[in-house]
Amino acid sequence: MEEGGVSQLRPNSILQTRSIPCSRRGASPLIVTDVSIADGDLVAKLIPKIANQSDEDQIKPLVLSLSVYTDGIVRLRIDEDHTLNPPKKRFRVPDVVVSELEEKKIWLQKVSTETIAGDATPSSVVYVSDGYEAVVRHEPFEVFVREKSGDRRRVVSLNSHGLFDFEQLRKKAGKRSLGLIRIRDRTVLNLLALTFLFMILVLSMGFLNTPLASP
Repeated sequence: MEEGGVSQLRPNSILQTRSIPCSRRGASPLIVTDVSIADGDLVAKLIPKIANQSDEDQIKPLVLSLSVYTDGIVRLRIDEDHTLNPPKKRFRVPDVVVSELEEKKIWLQKVSTETIAGDATPSSVVYVSDGYEAVVRHEPFEVFVREKSGDRRRVVSLNSHGLFDFEQLRKKAGKRSLGLIRIRDRTVLNLLALTFLFMILVLSMGFLNTPLASP
């Protein structure tokens, strides 16, 4: 609709930022559970905050692993739970940035708990270095490194706005579905080929019926 040369849009026709799933602050559907120490790492599971068994796109539990190395290095990995038999194993980037990284690993011995102001559940805290520690918030899910003393300033954080999302691996369509897709694709190609031949035939007939100009 235009008035006075100015276009007007209906408010409900404009896509709002909050309508996009990846931009909903605090909308991360995952929470942390089953925290423990295994092989010197903090390990936990990320599970859906709201379970819905009837939803085929239901998020399956993920595995979180937090490792600590000398010189204040923290590695966070989030992967499929291989006990649930995912379609395939994800590619892992080799340790090429820091050579001999595993030799610098600090084997975590314990995990302590602390309730962050405003949280309903306690968070897990582990040692990083003399002046820093890593915190894994359970709900809402967040991971950050902070100073131990003073105002406990956060140095780095992951998912502080609750926008974390994880695209899980899915099984490929069955052979029947792929066969139908191939048949459909071949049909479309055949129709396009016939249309092209028909256009050539029409153009040829028009050219033959055109009288030649007298010299």
